[in-house]
Amino acid sequence: MRTLPLAFIAPLLIAACTDSTEPSTTAFVGDTVVVVGNFRESGSASVSPLRAATDVGLLLTNESAQAETLISSARGACDGGIVARAWRNVNGRQILAWTSSAVPVIPCPGHALPIILAPHASVQLGQEIESSQLLGDSLPAGIYTFTVSADLASPSLPKEVATPPVAVSTHFIVPPGTVLDGRWAGGGDGIVLTISLHWTADSVTGTGTYQAFTPNTNHCGGATLRGSGTVSFRASRIADQVNGSMEFDNGWGPPYIAVLTGVGLLDGHFMSVDTGTCPMPLALQSP
Repeated sequence: MRTLPLAFIAPLLIAACTDSTEPSTTAFVGDTVVVVGNFRESGSASVSPLRAATDVGLLLTNESAQAETLISSARGACDGGIVARAWRNVNGRQILAWTSSAVPVIPCPGHALPIILAPHASVQLGQEIESSQLLGDSLPAGIYTFTVSADLASPSLPKEVATPPVAVSTHFIVPPGTVLDGRWAGGGDGIVLTISLHWTADSVTGTGTYQAFTPNTNHCGGATLRGSGTVSFRASRIADQVNGSMEFDNGWGPPYIAVLTGVGLLDGHFMSVDTGTCPMPLALQSP
């Protein structure tokens, strides 16, 4: 599960993330907009345009005349700042099918800061929930409704807000069996890569070369690259998603995470524990 970046809709004094406790209610909540204390909450859900996933969000608006401070907990900071639950209609009843609080959270770099939300300002919290994770091996594709609540340590906002119904399926941007073998090239932050990749249903491997230009502004560790050299790549593949690492001849070996956004288009980035992501998209070259 990937978290969505926080989108600040109005004046913001300090940027950050958020967190709270699992809602105590087990009943489906039908309101898409609620007011809790000084906050107006609105739920949203839409199919991701880039992968088999659903983007689920909670818009928090400070309705008071004074600034409000939102304090993040450890889980919420790494998990989009919300607790999300998915419901499906079974014989006219909404049955709880999945909850994000049961999914282990991958540790995230750094520490979340408080959000100081100005009067009448808003902040968007959210998660990108992969369809394969939600449906697993037992739930059917179909129409699901999500409920979301703020995952905050302070203030306590456990009220669940419903989202509009959304179709959840494990469709692929690039259908299984598509031939993707060939020479891929791309660049970012002063580094250019050319790699011959071999694709299988569950892996991607290859070798190639790099060139580092001036200025080389890659802040994920790639600023150590000089001139040109060789690089190797090894990754696992699940449908449109690729997760692995590149090994450069100077010893730099960053994680590389990417998603196929079209036939021959790989939207990828290097990862750094200290500084986050560094874009490195690749495209399949014509023969």
